[in-house]
Amino acid sequence: MYFFSSSGEKNVIDRITTLKAHGQAVSFTDNKEGMLGIRVARELEHPSDKPEIFTDASGIATAVPTLNNDGVTGMYRSSEGIEGDDVWGTRGKWVNLTGEINGEKVSLAILDHPKNPGYPTYWHARGYGLFAANTLGQKA
Repeated sequence: MYFFSSSGEKNVIDRITTLKAHGQAVSFTDNKEGMLGIRVARELEHPSDKPEIFTDASGIATAVPTLNNDGVTGMYRSSEGIEGDDVWGTRGKWVNLTGEINGEKVSLAILDHPKNPGYPTYWHARGYGLFAANTLGQKA
């Protein structure tokens, strides 16, 4: 279920999801990819100053070259005071991504509800524009 609201310049999307198994066992494996994630605009990506190699859940590596950072302004900050690339893989009650698009300041926050499994969640906040809350990434 999604609930949309706004007040002035603040827009809120609440997502409420309840997963239920009917008639059979279901298990979720530990996975670094996340349960709720979004891709953000290039301007909100975290500036990258070096090439990276990222590995997916199947162990497949992808080389990501150094990108042109013109107009790239994103900065992650967690409820624990951790910033930038250091947010990835840490736990926190929320993470806020700030930046600027066409001269307009933008703030995008994902908050973990205290009743969610594994609260506070782990964060998959990557410089290349992936922003995800990950209740399944306790070992990954």
